Amino acid sequence: MADKERFYNIDFIKFLFAIIIVILHFPLICNKLWHTSGNARIIVDFFFIMSGFFLFKNIDKSISMVKFAVKRLIRLMPPILFLYFLAMISSLFSKELTFNLNDNLTKILFIHPLGFTPSTGLKFYGITWFVTVLFWVSLFYFYLYKICEKKIFNLIVWLIIMVNLYIYYNTVHYGIGAAKVPFVINVSRALFGLGIGYFISMLYSTNFLRNCSKSVQLAISVLEIYCLIFISEYAVFVKKIPGKTGFLLIIMFSLLFYLFLIKKGIVSKILDNKYLGHLGKYSYSIYTSQCIIFLWVNYFIYLTHPVYFKTHLNFISFMMCVGTIICAIITYHLIEIPSAKYLNKKFFK
Repeated sequence: MADKERFYNIDFIKFLFAIIIVILHFPLICNKLWHTSGNARIIVDFFFIMSGFFLFKNIDKSISMVKFAVKRLIRLMPPILFLYFLAMISSLFSKELTFNLNDNLTKILFIHPLGFTPSTGLKFYGITWFVTVLFWVSLFYFYLYKICEKKIFNLIVWLIIMVNLYIYYNTVHYGIGAAKVPFVINVSRALFGLGIGYFISMLYSTNFLRNCSKSVQLAISVLEIYCLIFISEYAVFVKKIPGKTGFLLIIMFSLLFYLFLIKKGIVSKILDNKYLGHLGKYSYSIYTSQCIIFLWVNYFIYLTHPVYFKTHLNFISFMMCVGTIICAIITYHLIEIPSAKYLNKKFFK
Protein backbone atom coordinates (compact mmCIF):
# COMPACT_ATOMS: atom_id res chain seq x y z
CA MET A 1 0.00 0.00 0.00
CA ALA A 2 1.13 3.55 -0.70
CA ASP A 3 2.82 5.25 2.18
CA LYS A 4 1.56 8.77 2.86
CA GLU A 5 4.80 9.95 4.45
CA ARG A 6 5.95 13.21 2.88
CA PHE A 7 9.50 14.34 2.23
CA TYR A 8 9.25 18.07 1.64
CA ASN A 9 13.02 18.43 1.49
CA ILE A 10 13.17 15.90 -1.37
CA ASP A 11 10.30 17.69 -3.13
CA PHE A 12 12.23 20.95 -2.94
CA ILE A 13 15.37 19.30 -4.31
CA LYS A 14 13.30 17.97 -7.22
CA PHE A 15 12.13 21.51 -7.95
CA LEU A 16 15.69 22.86 -7.93
CA PHE A 17 16.94 20.05 -10.14
CA ALA A 18 14.09 20.61 -12.61
CA ILE A 19 14.98 24.32 -12.87
CA ILE A 20 18.68 23.49 -13.42
CA ILE A 21 17.76 21.06 -16.21
CA VAL A 22 15.59 23.72 -17.85
CA ILE A 23 18.42 26.26 -17.76
CA LEU A 24 20.91 23.78 -19.18
CA HIS A 25 18.54 22.94 -22.02
CA PHE A 26 18.19 26.54 -23.17
CA PRO A 27 19.21 26.81 -26.83
CA LEU A 28 22.56 28.59 -27.29
CA ILE A 29 22.77 29.28 -23.57
CA CYS A 30 23.18 25.59 -22.81
CA ASN A 31 26.17 25.48 -25.15
CA LYS A 32 27.94 28.01 -22.97
CA LEU A 33 27.03 26.32 -19.72
CA TRP A 34 28.12 22.89 -20.87
CA HIS A 35 31.67 24.20 -21.25
CA THR A 36 31.77 24.89 -17.54
CA SER A 37 29.36 22.28 -16.21
CA GLY A 38 29.80 19.21 -18.36
CA ASN A 39 28.57 16.89 -15.59
CA ALA A 40 25.16 18.52 -15.20
CA ARG A 41 23.48 15.79 -17.24
CA ILE A 42 23.96 13.56 -14.20
CA ILE A 43 21.08 15.41 -12.53
CA VAL A 44 18.78 13.26 -14.68
CA ASP A 45 20.38 10.20 -13.09
CA PHE A 46 19.54 11.69 -9.70
CA PHE A 47 15.90 11.81 -10.80
CA PHE A 48 16.05 8.13 -11.75
CA ILE A 49 17.44 7.28 -8.30
CA MET A 50 14.68 9.21 -6.54
CA SER A 51 12.06 7.63 -8.80
CA GLY A 52 13.42 4.17 -7.96
CA PHE A 53 13.17 4.84 -4.24
CA PHE A 54 9.55 5.97 -4.35
CA LEU A 55 8.63 3.21 -6.80
CA PHE A 56 9.76 0.48 -4.42
CA LYS A 57 8.80 2.28 -1.24
CA ASN A 58 5.19 2.49 -2.38
CA ILE A 59 5.06 -0.67 -4.47
CA ASP A 60 2.01 -2.92 -4.24
CA LYS A 61 3.04 -6.38 -5.36
CA SER A 62 -0.53 -7.64 -5.32
CA ILE A 63 -1.76 -5.56 -8.27
CA SER A 64 -1.55 -6.86 -11.82
CA MET A 65 1.02 -5.78 -14.37
CA VAL A 66 -1.71 -4.17 -16.47
CA LYS A 67 -3.05 -2.18 -13.54
CA PHE A 68 0.45 -0.97 -12.67
CA ALA A 69 1.07 0.08 -16.28
CA VAL A 70 -2.23 1.96 -16.47
CA LYS A 71 -1.47 3.78 -13.21
CA ARG A 72 1.94 4.82 -14.57
CA LEU A 73 0.38 6.05 -17.81
CA ILE A 74 -2.21 8.05 -15.90
CA ARG A 75 0.61 9.67 -13.96
CA LEU A 76 2.93 10.37 -16.88
CA MET A 77 0.88 10.69 -20.07
CA PRO A 78 -1.49 13.71 -19.66
CA PRO A 79 1.23 16.45 -19.54
CA ILE A 80 2.91 14.84 -22.57
CA LEU A 81 -0.34 14.85 -24.56
CA PHE A 82 -0.96 18.46 -23.53
CA LEU A 83 2.53 19.35 -24.76
CA TYR A 84 1.83 17.87 -28.19
CA PHE A 85 -1.56 19.57 -28.30
CA LEU A 86 0.10 22.96 -27.71
CA ALA A 87 2.66 22.16 -30.40
CA MET A 88 -0.10 21.30 -32.87
CA ILE A 89 -1.96 24.54 -32.11
CA SER A 90 1.28 26.55 -32.37
CA SER A 91 1.99 25.10 -35.81
CA LEU A 92 -1.09 26.89 -37.10
CA PHE A 93 0.61 30.25 -36.54
CA SER A 94 4.01 29.57 -38.07
CA LYS A 95 5.17 27.89 -41.27
CA GLU A 96 8.47 27.13 -39.55
CA LEU A 97 6.81 25.31 -36.68
CA THR A 98 5.43 22.31 -38.52
CA PHE A 99 3.66 19.52 -36.71
CA ASN A 100 3.32 16.09 -38.28
CA LEU A 101 1.42 13.53 -36.23
CA ASN A 102 3.05 10.65 -38.07
CA ASP A 103 6.54 11.92 -37.22
CA ASN A 104 5.69 12.37 -33.56
CA LEU A 105 3.46 9.34 -33.05
CA THR A 106 6.29 7.18 -31.69
CA LYS A 107 7.00 9.80 -29.03
CA ILE A 108 3.36 10.03 -28.02
CA LEU A 109 3.22 6.23 -27.75
CA PHE A 110 6.31 6.17 -25.51
CA ILE A 111 8.51 4.12 -27.84
CA HIS A 112 10.69 6.64 -29.68
CA PRO A 113 13.67 6.98 -27.27
CA LEU A 114 14.00 3.21 -26.90
CA GLY A 115 16.07 3.02 -30.08
CA PHE A 116 13.52 1.32 -32.35
CA THR A 117 12.68 4.31 -34.53
CA PRO A 118 14.67 6.99 -36.39
CA SER A 119 14.96 10.49 -34.99
CA THR A 120 11.98 12.39 -36.41
CA GLY A 121 9.55 15.06 -35.32
CA LEU A 122 10.02 18.36 -33.56
CA LYS A 123 13.53 19.03 -32.35
CA PHE A 124 13.08 19.75 -28.65
CA TYR A 125 10.71 16.86 -28.01
CA GLY A 126 13.76 14.69 -27.44
CA ILE A 127 13.64 15.99 -23.89
CA THR A 128 10.71 13.66 -23.21
CA TRP A 129 12.98 10.60 -23.58
CA PHE A 130 13.24 10.56 -19.79
CA VAL A 131 9.51 9.92 -19.39
CA THR A 132 9.49 7.09 -21.93
CA VAL A 133 12.46 5.27 -20.43
CA LEU A 134 11.16 5.79 -16.88
CA PHE A 135 7.84 4.20 -17.86
CA TRP A 136 9.27 1.08 -19.51
CA VAL A 137 12.04 0.43 -17.00
CA SER A 138 9.54 0.87 -14.14
CA LEU A 139 7.40 -1.82 -15.77
CA PHE A 140 10.42 -4.09 -16.11
CA TYR A 141 11.39 -3.75 -12.46
CA PHE A 142 7.81 -4.17 -11.26
CA TYR A 143 7.40 -7.41 -13.21
CA LEU A 144 10.75 -8.68 -12.01
CA TYR A 145 9.78 -7.81 -8.43
CA LYS A 146 6.51 -9.76 -8.77
CA ILE A 147 7.99 -12.98 -10.13
CA CYS A 148 11.25 -13.23 -8.13
CA GLU A 149 11.98 -14.09 -4.54
CA LYS A 150 13.61 -11.26 -2.66
CA LYS A 151 17.11 -12.78 -2.54
CA ILE A 152 17.05 -13.53 -6.25
CA PHE A 153 15.64 -10.09 -7.01
CA ASN A 154 18.38 -8.40 -4.96
CA LEU A 155 21.08 -10.30 -6.85
CA ILE A 156 19.59 -9.51 -10.25
CA VAL A 157 19.19 -5.82 -9.45
CA TRP A 158 22.77 -5.64 -8.15
CA LEU A 159 24.08 -7.18 -11.37
CA ILE A 160 21.91 -4.83 -13.44
CA ILE A 161 23.33 -1.83 -11.59
CA MET A 162 26.96 -2.91 -12.03
CA VAL A 163 26.63 -3.77 -15.72
CA ASN A 164 24.76 -0.62 -16.67
CA LEU A 165 27.00 1.68 -14.66
CA TYR A 166 29.92 0.19 -16.56
CA ILE A 167 28.16 0.64 -19.92
CA TYR A 168 27.10 4.20 -19.17
CA TYR A 169 30.32 5.63 -17.80
CA ASN A 170 32.61 3.89 -20.26
CA THR A 171 30.43 5.06 -23.14
CA VAL A 172 29.97 8.65 -22.03
CA HIS A 173 33.37 9.45 -20.55
CA TYR A 174 35.72 7.08 -22.31
CA GLY A 175 33.87 5.62 -25.29
CA ILE A 176 32.15 6.70 -28.48
CA GLY A 177 29.72 9.13 -26.90
CA ALA A 178 26.09 9.08 -25.83
CA ALA A 179 24.74 10.61 -29.04
CA LYS A 180 25.71 7.55 -31.11
CA VAL A 181 24.16 4.96 -28.83
CA PRO A 182 20.97 6.62 -27.44
CA PHE A 183 19.21 3.32 -26.74
CA VAL A 184 22.10 1.95 -24.65
CA ILE A 185 22.54 5.20 -22.73
CA ASN A 186 18.86 5.96 -22.14
CA VAL A 187 17.95 2.54 -20.82
CA SER A 188 21.22 2.03 -18.91
CA ARG A 189 20.72 5.24 -16.96
CA ALA A 190 17.22 4.20 -15.94
CA LEU A 191 18.24 0.64 -15.08
CA PHE A 192 21.05 1.57 -12.71
CA GLY A 193 19.22 4.63 -11.35
CA LEU A 194 16.01 2.85 -10.38
CA GLY A 195 18.09 -0.09 -9.12
CA ILE A 196 20.05 2.16 -6.76
CA GLY A 197 16.76 3.67 -5.62
CA TYR A 198 15.57 0.17 -4.74
CA PHE A 199 18.52 -0.50 -2.45
CA ILE A 200 18.08 2.90 -0.82
CA SER A 201 14.45 1.97 -0.11
CA MET A 202 15.68 -1.27 1.47
CA LEU A 203 18.11 0.63 3.67
CA TYR A 204 15.40 3.10 4.64
CA SER A 205 13.09 0.26 5.69
CA THR A 206 15.73 -0.93 8.21
CA ASN A 207 15.54 2.42 10.08
CA PHE A 208 19.31 2.80 9.73
CA LEU A 209 20.44 6.02 11.52
CA ARG A 210 16.83 7.07 12.08
CA ASN A 211 17.30 6.80 15.83
CA CYS A 212 20.70 8.30 16.56
CA SER A 213 22.39 10.42 19.20
CA LYS A 214 23.01 14.18 19.06
CA SER A 215 26.66 13.65 18.20
CA VAL A 216 25.73 11.43 15.24
CA GLN A 217 23.21 14.04 14.10
CA LEU A 218 25.99 16.63 14.18
CA ALA A 219 28.17 14.37 12.04
CA ILE A 220 25.25 13.88 9.63
CA SER A 221 24.85 17.66 9.37
CA VAL A 222 28.50 18.05 8.41
CA LEU A 223 28.18 15.22 5.88
CA GLU A 224 25.08 16.80 4.34
CA ILE A 225 26.90 20.09 3.84
CA TYR A 226 29.93 18.35 2.34
CA CYS A 227 27.78 16.32 -0.07
CA LEU A 228 25.91 19.43 -1.18
CA ILE A 229 29.14 21.30 -1.84
CA PHE A 230 30.65 18.33 -3.69
CA ILE A 231 27.59 17.81 -5.89
CA SER A 232 27.16 21.53 -6.59
CA GLU A 233 30.81 21.93 -7.53
CA TYR A 234 31.14 18.98 -9.89
CA ALA A 235 27.60 18.66 -11.24
CA VAL A 236 26.81 22.33 -11.85
CA PHE A 237 29.74 24.70 -11.65
CA VAL A 238 32.85 23.06 -13.05
CA LYS A 239 33.69 20.82 -15.98
CA LYS A 240 36.26 18.78 -14.08
CA ILE A 241 35.14 15.22 -13.38
CA PRO A 242 35.89 13.88 -9.87
CA GLY A 243 38.16 10.87 -10.17
CA LYS A 244 37.68 11.01 -13.97
CA THR A 245 34.23 9.49 -13.64
CA GLY A 246 30.78 10.70 -12.66
CA PHE A 247 30.36 7.57 -10.54
CA LEU A 248 31.52 9.51 -7.48
CA LEU A 249 28.66 11.94 -8.04
CA ILE A 250 26.23 9.02 -8.01
CA ILE A 251 27.67 7.84 -4.69
CA MET A 252 27.59 11.30 -3.15
CA PHE A 253 24.02 11.96 -4.25
CA SER A 254 22.82 8.55 -3.04
CA LEU A 255 24.36 9.34 0.35
CA LEU A 256 22.84 12.82 0.44
CA PHE A 257 19.47 11.46 -0.67
CA TYR A 258 19.39 8.96 2.19
CA LEU A 259 20.43 11.60 4.73
CA PHE A 260 17.60 13.80 3.49
CA LEU A 261 15.18 10.90 3.84
CA ILE A 262 16.00 10.31 7.52
CA LYS A 263 15.95 14.08 8.29
CA LYS A 264 18.55 14.06 11.04
CA GLY A 265 20.92 16.71 9.70
CA ILE A 266 20.47 20.47 9.91
CA VAL A 267 20.15 21.00 6.14
CA SER A 268 17.53 18.29 5.64
CA LYS A 269 15.56 19.63 8.61
CA ILE A 270 15.61 23.22 7.35
CA LEU A 271 14.49 22.18 3.86
CA ASP A 272 11.79 19.86 5.21
CA ASN A 273 9.31 22.69 5.04
CA LYS A 274 5.89 22.24 3.48
CA TYR A 275 6.03 25.66 1.81
CA LEU A 276 9.29 24.81 0.06
CA GLY A 277 8.14 21.26 -0.54
CA HIS A 278 5.00 22.35 -2.38
CA LEU A 279 7.24 23.65 -5.17
CA GLY A 280 8.25 20.06 -5.85
CA LYS A 281 4.79 19.13 -7.10
CA TYR A 282 5.52 21.20 -10.21
CA SER A 283 8.81 19.46 -11.04
CA TYR A 284 7.35 16.99 -13.57
CA SER A 285 5.29 19.66 -15.30
CA ILE A 286 8.36 21.91 -15.38
CA TYR A 287 10.33 19.18 -17.12
CA THR A 288 7.66 18.64 -19.79
CA SER A 289 6.68 22.31 -20.19
CA GLN A 290 10.19 23.37 -21.13
CA CYS A 291 9.75 21.70 -24.53
CA ILE A 292 6.99 24.01 -25.72
CA ILE A 293 8.71 27.11 -24.30
CA PHE A 294 11.89 26.21 -26.18
CA LEU A 295 9.92 25.78 -29.40
CA TRP A 296 8.16 29.10 -29.05
CA VAL A 297 11.34 31.02 -28.26
CA ASN A 298 13.30 29.27 -31.01
CA TYR A 299 10.76 29.83 -33.77
CA PHE A 300 9.18 33.11 -32.72
CA ILE A 301 12.23 34.98 -31.37
CA TYR A 302 15.53 33.33 -32.29
CA LEU A 303 14.76 32.61 -35.96
CA THR A 304 12.88 35.84 -36.59
CA HIS A 305 14.96 38.23 -34.46
CA PRO A 306 18.42 36.64 -34.04
CA VAL A 307 20.20 39.91 -33.28
CA TYR A 308 17.76 40.85 -30.54
CA PHE A 309 18.05 37.31 -29.15
CA LYS A 310 21.84 37.49 -28.88
CA THR A 311 21.95 41.00 -27.45
CA HIS A 312 19.31 40.25 -24.79
CA LEU A 313 20.40 36.75 -23.93
CA ASN A 314 20.23 37.10 -20.15
CA PHE A 315 16.78 38.69 -20.19
CA ILE A 316 15.41 36.08 -22.59
CA SER A 317 16.87 33.21 -20.58
CA PHE A 318 15.26 34.61 -17.42
CA MET A 319 11.91 34.98 -19.16
CA MET A 320 12.19 31.47 -20.57
CA CYS A 321 12.65 30.14 -17.07
CA VAL A 322 9.70 32.17 -15.76
CA GLY A 323 7.59 31.13 -18.74
CA THR A 324 8.39 27.46 -18.13
CA ILE A 325 7.33 27.73 -14.48
CA ILE A 326 4.09 29.52 -15.39
CA CYS A 327 3.33 26.93 -18.07
CA ALA A 328 4.11 24.17 -15.54
CA ILE A 329 1.74 25.62 -12.94
CA ILE A 330 -1.04 25.83 -15.51
CA THR A 331 -0.33 22.29 -16.73
CA TYR A 332 -0.28 20.93 -13.19
CA HIS A 333 -3.56 22.48 -12.06
CA LEU A 334 -5.54 22.21 -15.31
CA ILE A 335 -4.17 18.99 -16.81
CA GLU A 336 -1.98 16.84 -14.55
CA ILE A 337 -4.12 16.73 -11.40
CA PRO A 338 -7.65 16.88 -12.92
CA SER A 339 -6.84 14.18 -15.48
CA ALA A 340 -5.25 11.95 -12.83
CA LYS A 341 -8.30 12.26 -10.59
CA TYR A 342 -10.74 11.60 -13.43
CA LEU A 343 -8.85 8.65 -14.92
CA ASN A 344 -8.13 7.00 -11.56
CA LYS A 345 -11.79 7.30 -10.64
CA LYS A 346 -12.82 5.90 -14.01
CA PHE A 347 -10.45 2.93 -14.07
CA PHE A 348 -9.94 2.24 -10.35
CA LYS A 349 -13.21 2.82 -8.55
